[in-house]
Amino acid sequence: SNAAAPAATQAPAPAPAAAPAPMEVEMQQQQNQQQQIQQQQQQQQQQQQQQQTAPAPLGALGAALDGMSGGAKPRPTTLVLKMRGLPFDTDQGDIVNFFKGSEGGGPVHVNADNVLMTLTQDGRPSGQAFVEFGTGEEAQAALKKNKASMGSRYVELFPSSREEATRNAM
Repeated sequence: SNAAAPAATQAPAPAPAAAPAPMEVEMQQQQNQQQQIQQQQQQQQQQQQQQQTAPAPLGALGAALDGMSGGAKPRPTTLVLKMRGLPFDTDQGDIVNFFKGSEGGGPVHVNADNVLMTLTQDGRPSGQAFVEFGTGEEAQAALKKNKASMGSRYVELFPSSREEATRNAM
């Protein structure tokens, strides 16, 4: 039999996609880097704005502070203090006792559960801690203990925030 071989009916293979030119790749990388930098700058600006705004007054304390006259002491803006210069063997109980002591003003109540000890990246004590007080008045009273001694070291106290404490806990 003289049957002819069937004709090839394959479609031509698609042409391979052209590789982007090296210059196009470089431009795309530069654009990506610029976008990342802009995003980082926006995040930093947002963080700075958040840090500059004082928290809203809390409950009865906030109401009492709002009712104070212009000649009264300034409104406390934080319930959290940062401690720096702690002996490296300090624990939460030592911090509670530091605030109970009479040096640098009268005793101030601190709950050990409200003390956050920070560590260095390799897991050792950093010599810093954050303490949250129950009221702004307690935080203000505690600030009077700035540069009071703990053992042979003096401890510095700074107004802080929960956000800063959270950032330093990681």
